[in-house]
Amino acid sequence: MGPDRESVGVRMKGKTPLFINGNLKGECLTVKLSQDQDGNDTRYAYHVEDFVSVQPKLNENQLIVFEWLKNSDNSPFALVSALDDDFVGIETVYSIPTNVRDAFEKLSIKEQFVVLAAFAEWGMKEVAE
Repeated sequence: MGPDRESVGVRMKGKTPLFINGNLKGECLTVKLSQDQDGNDTRYAYHVEDFVSVQPKLNENQLIVFEWLKNSDNSPFALVSALDDDFVGIETVYSIPTNVRDAFEKLSIKEQFVVLAAFAEWGMKEVAE
């Protein structure tokens, strides 16, 4: 006998925020809950449709660094490496403006990761177009 499957779908009015572990990850229109029963095991899965990622808001320093990364014609890895090299005092071939350097130095590690995530998401959209 094959697995039993039930699926329940909920269509929301407008976009509804989607939280994972208490963190806002995006918005969606439809959420389906699937239940698979195979013998004694029951597995539940949520299927999200029409998902749109919600990018965290960047603070002023993050925006300065993000705009510099976004407006450069160089490799993303080279730019990130150049920022780090400049931060620790290693000579770099890239000219990093003073305002970008100052903004980067004020970012916490967590804020740096948010900038990298925003830059990666922006880059993937640019490549896809």
